[in-house]
Amino acid sequence: MSSDHEVREVIKDAHSYLQSRAWSGVVEMLGEECDAVRGHDWGVVKAVEMLDVCAYQLWLEKSPAEAAAALELVFRLARGRLFDDRDVDPGIFERYKRALALTGTSPIPFTRYARHQNLVRLFALTEKVAGDVVECGCARGLSSLELCLAIAGNRPEWRGEGFHIFDSFEGLSEPEDLDVSGMDAAEAGRIQSMMHRGNMAFPLEQLRALFRPGFPEVTFNPGWIPTSFAGLPERRYRFVHVDVDLYQPTLDAFAYFFPRLDAGGLIVTDDYNWPGGRRAVDEFCAANGVQARFTGTNQAYLQRTA
Repeated sequence: MSSDHEVREVIKDAHSYLQSRAWSGVVEMLGEECDAVRGHDWGVVKAVEMLDVCAYQLWLEKSPAEAAAALELVFRLARGRLFDDRDVDPGIFERYKRALALTGTSPIPFTRYARHQNLVRLFALTEKVAGDVVECGCARGLSSLELCLAIAGNRPEWRGEGFHIFDSFEGLSEPEDLDVSGMDAAEAGRIQSMMHRGNMAFPLEQLRALFRPGFPEVTFNPGWIPTSFAGLPERRYRFVHVDVDLYQPTLDAFAYFFPRLDAGGLIVTDDYNWPGGRRAVDEFCAANGVQARFTGTNQAYLQRTA
């Protein structure tokens, strides 16, 4: 094992590259010294922080292959330490890393992966169900891209047909009081700091450019929910992912899409751990006599039985 002093010198040199904006130099140096750094938990933390910055900067410079190399090294360093790898599906994990690199999404927090793995596993349950696929609230496009990559893994010729994205592309709408109600002051403050109008806004053209090379037939529906549902042709759906954070658009999305699910289809929300999302699901279930089920990462989902 390398000494503490030797690893500190590696981290110091890598940081010098970082300050010089030599992103690829950081990745190359830490890649060469990966085994040495892995022997020191503090070194892993420092290295991962630097590589996270490099991956994003390389994405901004439109170097996805180099961003992917940085992310690969992040997970190589973090596995078994910062990243719990005891239940990792290899196929889902590879698509997740690819989607991180293509969307410029940070791998931190590492706990996010478990949520995405559960989402893709739920999606796989609808493989033989007829109908289209929807994501409401796409942000950078991470989970939408993962779902598209999952479809293409089984159907290499697929180009995005029947995949629909709904988003304001202006970030969140104005949260209501009930979106932070029922929480202690500290937790409400933390959530409210993220739940403000315009947060998580990413431009439509950025998303179009993301999907255009591999999935040009994906359709984009810009606008606020439920207005963006008006005038849609009647369709059946196999899978709907709702990730809009707030009470009213979550309730509106469930009200529109659940009756249009084909038998066996699923509607899933990522936001049952948020006050507004939880209230919307609970109210919808009570009003419609249906029962939600939950993943181990607190996503709520309903399945249409008939």
